[in-house]
Amino acid sequence: MNKVLYIILLSLFSLTIISCAKKDDSLSSSSGSTENTEVVRVIGYSSTLKISPFVITLTSGTIKGSALSQSSNSALSDVNVSYTQSGTTIVDTATDSSGDFSKTIAMGTYTLTYSKSGYLDEIQSATLSADNQTLVVSTLMMLPDSCTSGTISGTIKNASNRALIEGVSLSARRGLNVTTGTIAKTDTTSNSGTYSFSGMSPGWYTVETSKSGYIASTFNVYACGNQSGWNSLKQDTFISTTLDPGAMRIVLSWKTNDDLDSHLKAPDNLSRQGHSNAAHEQFHLYYPADYNKFYYATNNFSCSGCSANQMSDNVTLDLDSFKGIGSCNTCGPETTTISAVRSGTYSYFVHNYNERGQNNLKLAASGAFVKVYYNDTVTTFNVPNSAADLWYVFDFDNSSGFTAINTMGSDSSFTADIFAPKLSEVTAVNTRTNDTTPSYTFSSNEAGTIAYGGSCISSDTSANVNNNPITFNTLAEGTYDNCTIRVTDSESNTSENLSVSTFTIDTTAPSLTMVTAVPSPTRDNTSSYTFTTNEAGTISYSGGCSSSDSTTAVADQNITITFNELADDTYNCRVIVTDNASNQGTLPVQFIIDTTAPILNEVTA
Repeated sequence: MNKVLYIILLSLFSLTIISCAKKDDSLSSSSGSTENTEVVRVIGYSSTLKISPFVITLTSGTIKGSALSQSSNSALSDVNVSYTQSGTTIVDTATDSSGDFSKTIAMGTYTLTYSKSGYLDEIQSATLSADNQTLVVSTLMMLPDSCTSGTISGTIKNASNRALIEGVSLSARRGLNVTTGTIAKTDTTSNSGTYSFSGMSPGWYTVETSKSGYIASTFNVYACGNQSGWNSLKQDTFISTTLDPGAMRIVLSWKTNDDLDSHLKAPDNLSRQGHSNAAHEQFHLYYPADYNKFYYATNNFSCSGCSANQMSDNVTLDLDSFKGIGSCNTCGPETTTISAVRSGTYSYFVHNYNERGQNNLKLAASGAFVKVYYNDTVTTFNVPNSAADLWYVFDFDNSSGFTAINTMGSDSSFTADIFAPKLSEVTAVNTRTNDTTPSYTFSSNEAGTIAYGGSCISSDTSANVNNNPITFNTLAEGTYDNCTIRVTDSESNTSENLSVSTFTIDTTAPSLTMVTAVPSPTRDNTSSYTFTTNEAGTISYSGGCSSSDSTTAVADQNITITFNELADDTYNCRVIVTDNASNQGTLPVQFIIDTTAPILNEVTA
């Protein structure tokens, strides 16, 4: 009994070794399969354990970021970035000439360690929590290794009204976005909202905030001697009060005096009445007074005569700031509050108003980040390091949660109408047709200019709201599976391409061939006839002939029909086969029906 147990234990131990033998392979491939046989011999005994084929599937994502010089704001190349877990290096990479790095890696929490000669080593915590996630971590502004210890100080303000907050408990830890481990220093804000950490070793720190009535949050600060003036303002932060369940607050912060603007596309009350974009069932909330507070009761940006409950059901741009840092009344964050999240998609954008249409690196250099407070969680998005003046940050809906978009683009206006027309197919071209200028109908929820793609074009170039019938220009025979239509509205918003359902132009008629003719003349007034066709189709007749036989013609097979009863006469009939493109092939059938016997008269008896 003991020997058998010993064999089983060793077999299981061997299985463990087999399944763990190739650690590196588990990170380089998302899946794999294996089949193994392991033999264990113990004191003259042997046992064979055959492992059934199995598949190892790893979930993975991408962690990407950038490293710049704190003093010059310029990109740093060849910064070594190590991804470690529990002190073990999983993989190394390095920044490119733009200061960027990226690595696809298994899900989990990693410590990123940055190192480059002449600069302080730094760490940053990063967590991949979903399969196929792309996480953009905070851009690291690397400090020179000549930095000395110093005091970190700043102020804590309310993200909704810029009010200074007293009594906020603060805990500082070494590294960016680090929320576990040794606390380097603690403090509590004064009655003027200020804090101070003295004698801090040079480098970056993560500060956690805590105060009753406010949502716990974090912010990043650094020590490099005693910071003063403009640099000391970069150590300020804003925190949010607690929210009702189902409410959301979006806070945009940045560290320069560029005028960044918050833009939110959000679902309205679906009445298709009220505001100027009601046809899209979404509204655009941003800085003008006419567009910075939306009320669901009226589906508009005003609520005259509304009750208190109706007034409170809103989406509001609480703060519109002209600079990211400073002590002025328009310095600080841009804050948006949604009183109650509804079904539908919320899309959030950041636009550099000062640099609109310039497509430069100033938005990336602003150090912009967005914190979203929702149901006791804080989700952070960091601006990517690429040229742009428009940052599409995220989408959110109740079913799938947050989706990081992080696309960088350019727009010279980005005003009220940022909605592209929505198109849908109403009447498709017949799947197979012999009409070389076929008609097609689509609908648009906005007027605009029509453009065509693929192999189809049309002289119809203006779209109206609702149904739009168009006629394609003359098309050759063939199958059309790449035709598209798009509409651009008066604000230069272009719809997604509408794919025209595949259709085939066929102008070639079936070819019919006689196999067995009707004898002529014949006394059989229900004569039979046999023919073939090279295309399937529907059989019909002309010239006085008809048949009750099947009307279905099968291609390349003998088809025998029996004509319905015919009177004595000479017949010039036609057998017709109509294919599914309405092309008709005809075959003439000529014969004489003669059922009258000769009449004999005696002439000479």
